[in-house]
Amino acid sequence: MALAGGKLRASPAAVQRGAKVVLSVRPEQLRVQGEGGDGRLAGTVKMVMPLGPQVIYDVEIAGGTAIKISQSREAGSRQLESGSTIHFAPVSAASCHVFPAQAS
Repeated sequence: MALAGGKLRASPAAVQRGAKVVLSVRPEQLRVQGEGGDGRLAGTVKMVMPLGPQVIYDVEIAGGTAIKISQSREAGSRQLESGSTIHFAPVSAASCHVFPAQAS
């Protein structure tokens, strides 16, 4: 599935090739990766929200789409800062849910 800023792997969905879709991935199903690559997206950290044992990153990808990534503090070796460029990916294709976009 191609998105502004990269591609993601998603489980097959009952939509026509080239159709507009909505992609849903829960924040805890996304992982910050060390570098870019196939199946990963790039974005800029806009806000870091430490919440106890979790850290929520508000990330903006190409086209201005906002993504939330929730990770345990132990998951990353370093805490990211606002303005950092990162790469991230879902933990699996099954964690990406694809729905047909509603006509406007």
